[in-house]
Amino acid sequence: MERDDKMTGEMDDKDVGALLQSTQQLRTHWSGCIVTLIGYTVTFIVAIWAFSLKSYIDSGSNRSQPDASYFLVAASLSAFLVGAWRY
Repeated sequence: MERDDKMTGEMDDKDVGALLQSTQQLRTHWSGCIVTLIGYTVTFIVAIWAFSLKSYIDSGSNRSQPDASYFLVAASLSAFLVGAWRY
């Protein structure tokens, strides 16, 4: 009786090479996605903090006591973005 390699779970060298190449391409793809998402996350966080700092400075020029809630909002949004990125 002839043994079927596909049924026993054994792989020949060609199959192993194809699987390794496919796995490496997938890892490269996901690595690129992660780097892109890091760039977007950092850009959005810098934009949030720049807007909050400008709003804080502008609120100080209109009143004697500037409104510090801008920093609370910026910190909350930053934490949410980092959490969403990590997820």
